[in-house]
Amino acid sequence: LDTFKNRRQEGAAVAPLALSNTRKDGTIEKNFKRWSSAFPTLASPERTGVPVIPRTTPICCRDLPTEEFPEKIDREVYFLASPKDVDYLSARQCYLRSRMLEVFIATEDDTTIKSRARKASFVGQVGIRCVYSVPQLDAKERADRAITYPTSVSRFHQTVNDMMHYHLVSCCAIPPKVRETYASLSASRRVCDTRLRANAPLNPKEFWEKCCLDWGMVDNIGEDGKSIGVKLSENHTMVPRSRKSFITELQSAGHH
Repeated sequence: LDTFKNRRQEGAAVAPLALSNTRKDGTIEKNFKRWSSAFPTLASPERTGVPVIPRTTPICCRDLPTEEFPEKIDREVYFLASPKDVDYLSARQCYLRSRMLEVFIATEDDTTIKSRARKASFVGQVGIRCVYSVPQLDAKERADRAITYPTSVSRFHQTVNDMMHYHLVSCCAIPPKVRETYASLSASRRVCDTRLRANAPLNPKEFWEKCCLDWGMVDNIGEDGKSIGVKLSENHTMVPRSRKSFITELQSAGHH
């Protein structure tokens, strides 16, 4: 345990799955195996004193398509990216928003069928899902938090951070090329850039919230006066992922 704690700070920048995130249904050893398989260099036996158990690819994931932009036919989905991302977010978060996550709108089925203990609170609720494991994999075969439902617009940033910590490090459906690119990108905001200092008065969390509001997302307030989820206004400006030209727009703006 002391060995794990000593390495926790060292790997924090590239291994967001911290030991404090160990859940009641897991163990430190289980989480370390997930972390070590995703970041083998930091978790090498020479540096930690703990033998690494290689992660094998489940049978359900071996024959999945490997395209960077898989076609979706189960429902309409939307980009979670903006050309302005490069002025406010790290290169890694920009790539995450444009390539690895997408927005969907909950249907009646989503309110009755749980996906890894998660279901929508109401029809029309905004959800976020992994581009590569939904709907390609059955719910029981997906890594944790392949689908999430932010409880409010202000929680979008934290909800995506949780997906980064719990889902992306263990999702076997992410194509190797995408995973390698994601891991190679900087997780630090480029504050040394003079243009960014001048044009980015918002911190990343504030920018996430502003984007959601600009797209037409609003909190759905329950009877107790608290938000029970996020919904889209009728005049929302979310861009469907079927609009392939938007990828070119993002790349022209500086997205990878």
